[in-house]
Amino acid sequence: MAIKYLNNIDLTQNQLLQAVVHLSTSDPSGGIKGQIYMDTTNNVLKFHNGSNFISVMDNTTIADTIRTITVDTNGNGSANNTLTTAETLMLKKGTNITLAEAGGVVTISSTDTNTQNSYVSSFVDSGENAVLRLTKSGAASGTQDLTFTAGSNITLTPDGTSLSIVGTNTQLSASQVRANFSGTGLISINGSGVISTTAQANVATNLSKTTTTTNVTVNSSTGNDIALGAASASAAGVMTKAMFDKLDGIEASATADQTAAQIRTAVGTGNSNFVPAAPSSPTTKFLRGDGSFQTPAYITNTTTGAQMTEATLRSKLGGITENVTIGDATDVQVTIAGNLIVSGTTTTVNSTTVNLNDHNIVLDSGNSTSGVVNGAGITLEGGSGSDATFTYRANTAVKAFELKLGEAFESLKVDNLEAASLTVTEYNLATGDIPSLAASKITSGSFADGRIPNLNASKITAGSFATARIPSISTDKLTSGTLPVGRGGTGLTSVSTLLNSNTTKSDVGLGNVANETRATILGGNLTGQINSVAVATVTSGAAAGATANQDSTSTIRSGTTAANVGLGNVTNESKATMFSAAALTGNSTALTQSAGNNSTRIATTAFVTTATALIGKITKKLSGSSATTYTITHGFGTPHVMVQLLDYGNNGSSATYDVVYADVKRSSDNAVSVVFGSAPGTSQDYLVLITKMPAIS
Repeated sequence: MAIKYLNNIDLTQNQLLQAVVHLSTSDPSGGIKGQIYMDTTNNVLKFHNGSNFISVMDNTTIADTIRTITVDTNGNGSANNTLTTAETLMLKKGTNITLAEAGGVVTISSTDTNTQNSYVSSFVDSGENAVLRLTKSGAASGTQDLTFTAGSNITLTPDGTSLSIVGTNTQLSASQVRANFSGTGLISINGSGVISTTAQANVATNLSKTTTTTNVTVNSSTGNDIALGAASASAAGVMTKAMFDKLDGIEASATADQTAAQIRTAVGTGNSNFVPAAPSSPTTKFLRGDGSFQTPAYITNTTTGAQMTEATLRSKLGGITENVTIGDATDVQVTIAGNLIVSGTTTTVNSTTVNLNDHNIVLDSGNSTSGVVNGAGITLEGGSGSDATFTYRANTAVKAFELKLGEAFESLKVDNLEAASLTVTEYNLATGDIPSLAASKITSGSFADGRIPNLNASKITAGSFATARIPSISTDKLTSGTLPVGRGGTGLTSVSTLLNSNTTKSDVGLGNVANETRATILGGNLTGQINSVAVATVTSGAAAGATANQDSTSTIRSGTTAANVGLGNVTNESKATMFSAAALTGNSTALTQSAGNNSTRIATTAFVTTATALIGKITKKLSGSSATTYTITHGFGTPHVMVQLLDYGNNGSSATYDVVYADVKRSSDNAVSVVFGSAPGTSQDYLVLITKMPAIS
């Protein structure tokens, strides 16, 4: 398993010896910019440029190899020198040759200085054949001829600057063509001017075409079809059907550069072009979609002037007695620049949204009395239910604003009310509506038990406590009364009462003791053994000198040693003396204590081992997120800690527990910071193991 490093590795200019890059037969998945690997399939070293892997010797996605550079010094097409890997290719200018470099591009330029010679070409008759002659004059002279040989059914006629080639047949047969050339088969001319016997001439193309609405394809029998695309603004091409349809709809006399005046003239009235002439009377009509004129039904205007006067417009508007609709609800806006006065009885606004710039609305503005109009307010339409009204009541002794739903008063919810102007005649507050009050504000009434706070005992001077209210009391505080049996008492008022009562031996825990005298008990009726000694022996006084009639405790105690009572190995020492510098041997045993038990107790070896194993060690889970730095507090109070990271998978799922490496910083004596080169994925978790190390010795 490869070791994972989750942050950069700085070798501080040390060598990386015997290193091998990543070997792979294909590009690694999820590559990042700068990642390198060796393509073992093509033996090419590749790196990632941020988009994909490319060869280090190429800037494309296709891997390339180093090219060999050769030099042809003889000019015969054969290399007679090769650049070694230690040599640098240099381009050197020559006579009449200049070099220039810019942006990695080398430009080679030449200067023609040959002004002494001139050349003239001409076609010269040579019997049945013709000669193309190149004649040189000037500093040097001479000719060079290229002979054209006439073949069967071919006539060559030179005429100085031109050559006429006439054939008596429209097409030569294959045998006729081959007869004029050496070799057999089809012909072609290679780069050296040699005719190849495998070339092909006079091949039938059998051209045809295929058309669509957008292009024309020229089909050839050779399979080399050519598709001619549509013309565009930047390139020529064939005309598409859409282009034809557009041009076909243009009149033969149409022009593309008509001015606005020309268009208005063409669209003018009375010229039989587009718009018919307007009728003579009335002249104010509208042009309909069918090209005819129509007088609107809501306008009857006989004014013959060029423009209706203001007085005429007022007269016409004042004569409107029917309902008038201006425009429609989708695209018409009516703006009134001045004041709008509506004198009608009812004003209806059917708009869904009404915006008013005025911050104060006056109702009953025509009121001329000295008081507020009774019943003035706002009504919300209730539809099939009751209307909601907010009105002012002025016709009663107590004037007030009323909020009603139908005839019943409705609730009003506000955040705060100004107490100085608030007068409540009668109102019952719900419990949730009563604010917190200081005790000084409460002067009457009775508190429920749940409203009474806890009180100091010094504040209680009268009354009787219920039993549940009496706290636990030390017995030395009890100086009178009777303590019940359930509280550890006798339930009696005096000892004499206890003794004179009907108390039985069972009441005092002596139910198995017989009410017999000592004489009766020791009167020879004992059976069995006493401390492994037969009763008969004990009662007869034969047991190690014992007598049955020893009745004094002091007599029994005198001369008794530790060994006599089975304590021969016990030293008469105090606890302080016993545990003072004691050298304990053997294995101590005790009940196993829990890890969290800090009481002073004897602990087993297992407990001590478990408890001390966890001292100075913690394990934290680190979950991936968008962050690259994670700070973990250990609280050890020292930077001497050892940190290790384990692969924990996705919360333990697919965990490998492999050791991985990231940058660890001691950010303080009580914390460390784990720094990643890139943020770990949200589905990747790590375990951080922190161990406190001892101080420097």
